[in-house]
Amino acid sequence: MAVLYPVGHSPDFDLCPFDTARRSNNASHADMFDRGISVCALLRHLSVFYTSDAGLVADIAGAVDKCCRAVSGYGFSDMTDQQTLEVYANRIADYAKTFKRNRPDRSLRHFMAALPAGGHVHDLGCGTGQAAAMMRDAGFIVTASDACPKMVQYARDHYDLDATVGTFDQLKATAAYDGIWANFSLLHAPRTALPHHIKAIKKALRPDGIFHLGLKIGTGEQRDALGRFYSYHSVAELQKILADNAFEILEMAEGSEKGLAGTQDPFVIILSRG
Repeated sequence: MAVLYPVGHSPDFDLCPFDTARRSNNASHADMFDRGISVCALLRHLSVFYTSDAGLVADIAGAVDKCCRAVSGYGFSDMTDQQTLEVYANRIADYAKTFKRNRPDRSLRHFMAALPAGGHVHDLGCGTGQAAAMMRDAGFIVTASDACPKMVQYARDHYDLDATVGTFDQLKATAAYDGIWANFSLLHAPRTALPHHIKAIKKALRPDGIFHLGLKIGTGEQRDALGRFYSYHSVAELQKILADNAFEILEMAEGSEKGLAGTQDPFVIILSRG
């Protein structure tokens, strides 16, 4: 029998017998499993499940993913893309060299200028920690997080940052930050997940909080030459998502830049107030 357990509970706490539900002739049990209702309700509190049945694992993962997509528009499997994280873990030195800056660029200067002195900012997807360190050195209180553990360790080792491992969906704060810096990080989230993440960012910002968003422009989803997952949006789509979440756009700039994969890609940078 495969059983899901909530975080902090031991395996003697039987939460949900999926094996029984999957093979049950009871229509309500089978329907529950198919739609993943019980999984969705407990999703935020789940840790691991135990089973030796590989097929059952696939069934459970599929049910969770199906339910999440139906309810929130993004899937359980979308929360982190392991292939993307592995690329970053293996190419940290190249990434750091490609984007090395000796001083804040225009976007970072404008972001910091819009913040209150000594304000609290969150670098959401901090990468090597370069921007977070510049904000700290400018006098801001900085929270830095990234989904790649090796990137977080790099930020700790090279910039003495108290960076933590965290994914976009783990942003649960309410009115905690004066600014959120998401510089070419949310482009690794699925297209359907972006409105959810923007909503969470809005909630995490204090009144009149500042939000920096950098994304590549385009359509659809694909992997680049290195295998990293990317989602693309048009400027109009981004403007609508921001407007739907009551963000006022302060500045917007489009451009093109060669990235780690060696391709010249169009991008947009938007500075807004929540």
